[in-house]
Parts: sequence; structure tokens; C-alpha cells
Amino acid sequence: PNCKVKFQLNFREGSATPENLGQWDQVYDNSIQGVDVDLSRLAGRSVQLILVVLADGPATEDQAVWINPRVIK
Repeated sequence: PNCKVKFQLNFREGSATPENLGQWDQVYDNSIQGVDVDLSRLAGRSVQLILVVLADGPATEDQAVWINPRVIK
């Protein structure tokens, strides 16, 4: 019940510094938050997508996961 995290979707092209595509705050509320990100600006480029979870405060009771991430064309 004390879980408070930030989810981020980042991307990196080659060895460049990762860039952020979006960030979402999530607290324990017994629900699942859906995320839909428009990736059209990355079309035709070879990139790595990076899924990140960061503690928003102490990470002691944080238990966060990405559920079924996917890219749909």
C-alpha cells in the first residue's frame, strides 16, 4: 500500500543519450494504469525502447512491473 513509483518510456538511437517519450506516476490504488504512446516520430529509425521504473521516494515497499508491453504497427 505504500508503493509510489514513476514509469518512464525512453528510447535510444545507436549510442546516443536516451530520450524520454513519456513519464507516468503510479501509486498503489488496486488498479492498473494503461499507457498509449504515439511512436510515429520514430518511424523508419532503428531505436531501442527502454522501459524504466523509478522509486518516487523510499523504495522499501515498491513492487512495480510493466504488464504486457508491446509495439503495434
